[in-house]
Amino acid sequence: MTWGYLQRREADADIMTMQRLSQGYDIPAYPVYGSLIVKRSDAPLVKRIMKESFESGIGFTPILKVNVAN
Repeated sequence: MTWGYLQRREADADIMTMQRLSQGYDIPAYPVYGSLIVKRSDAPLVKRIMKESFESGIGFTPILKVNVAN
């Protein structure tokens, strides 16, 4: 397994997350270096959807951290 393979799998999970958020919930998400920028009020739902996307697309549950901007 190479870093390129893992990087691609992560990108696929991020894309899956953004598609689900936009199509199913009308939530915009902006990707920045392995993270998503979303509205603070959407963070709990985004975290759940992102975990589900990683589990179904890659096969493991990531540990996610939420940073809140002031």
